[in-house]
Amino acid sequence: MARGSDGEPLPIDLSVSASTRSAVYALEASSANPAYTQAFLDALISVYLEYKKEAVKLVSGEYLNSITELVQRAQRDLTAEQEVLNAFQRSNNLATLPETVNVEGNYLASLKPDFPNFSSKPGSWTPRLRISFPRTQPRLLPP
Repeated sequence: MARGSDGEPLPIDLSVSASTRSAVYALEASSANPAYTQAFLDALISVYLEYKKEAVKLVSGEYLNSITELVQRAQRDLTAEQEVLNAFQRSNNLATLPETVNVEGNYLASLKPDFPNFSSKPGSWTPRLRISFPRTQPRLLPP
């Protein structure tokens, strides 16, 4: 650090200005020692640029964390929906449909001997067994 004739650190007058629509800053510094003033400005700019890099890293890291969280949430949702789709496909498998149809067809064919006179014409089938139920009044249970 530069010192004046009295042993005190050299004072530096510094002014910073920026335009409203620009990211450019104007730095002006003055002191009794021009070399010290230039070194001070160089160090100030270096520290500012390092600060900007760290700020960008921090913001980028926050964005990365946010995007990572969104991707993980979308992946969990996709996995859940994939499980729903897999369950649907297992229960509605078209590959087993012919087998299911054959089983049901065989069951219907096994019923045919029970109804030898059955015809698809209306009124052509009459039941051989008649079941009747007694008609009684319903009883209400107490509350």
